[in-house]
Amino acid sequence: MLIVQSGTPDPLGSVAAQSETCAPGGVTGTACYSLTVSCPGVSDAHAEVKVSTPPAQASGTLVFIGGGGATGNYEGYTYGATIIDSVVQGGFTAVQISFPDLSLGWLTGPGGSRALACRIATAFRWMYDNAHAGGATKPFCGHGESAGSSAISYSLSHYGMDSFFSMAELAAGPPLARIDYGCLCHQPPVAGPCSPTLIPQCYEPDVKVIVDTTYSTPICTQGSDSDAQTFVYDSVLSGSDTLTSFPNTDVHQLFGDEDLTAAVPEAYQWSQALSTKKITECVANAGHSMPNFQDAATKIEADVTTFCQLQ
Repeated sequence: MLIVQSGTPDPLGSVAAQSETCAPGGVTGTACYSLTVSCPGVSDAHAEVKVSTPPAQASGTLVFIGGGGATGNYEGYTYGATIIDSVVQGGFTAVQISFPDLSLGWLTGPGGSRALACRIATAFRWMYDNAHAGGATKPFCGHGESAGSSAISYSLSHYGMDSFFSMAELAAGPPLARIDYGCLCHQPPVAGPCSPTLIPQCYEPDVKVIVDTTYSTPICTQGSDSDAQTFVYDSVLSGSDTLTSFPNTDVHQLFGDEDLTAAVPEAYQWSQALSTKKITECVANAGHSMPNFQDAATKIEADVTTFCQLQ
């Protein structure tokens, strides 16, 4: 088990933003923005932000980010639009973010996933300052699916965003919690929190390709022990510089009982390392892409509207 302690946050970058007309279709956007996100050591990234506000004054803000590198909006999931519409009707501002111009969105390298996560952490901070009404008097919360939950966990564990997030709902992740386990495949299968079935702690081939995309060469697919320290450094659980205490943030993790991907044991390790408020729950009849399953979507909708509150 990797020993983790509190560390110092990595630096955020900067954002240049401009308003734009919301594209037709999907969830109705009341404001849309084009962002250019600049971060140390990695190329600039273009992001699109779609804001949907309730009819009356918002009681808080919920940020939604999908899996992979978030190349499309969260509303693209089977029940994504339903979840967001419900959140807005429940009195929250809903903010979606995507990175449509890069092959793997915010995870497009080189640089490694930890440095690339500066893009999304910086965008979250911009959302807090520009799309969230009420500042510290109202809750600012986030929900991410799969690698979208990695985006939030990197923001908490490496970029100091626990000062801003009141609640985080992580579904099927973070799958990049121990990249060394997933790429090197030296660890034995283990049972997850929701199923007695032993789950391999080795990434599936398509996930290895995703990790390869964060570097300049396919080092995850090659799986050499000489890259072990690089993988550890780029993991959410990177060692002594990992932040694991979030007194301002209520962390929820959801897993589908049919999800047998390596994301499950990795994500559960991150949860076990946290020393502050957290809860792990299982959803029956749900696989890895949880917003595509009705029971999971209902659970996500209930959680974010119930627990997005100041701590």
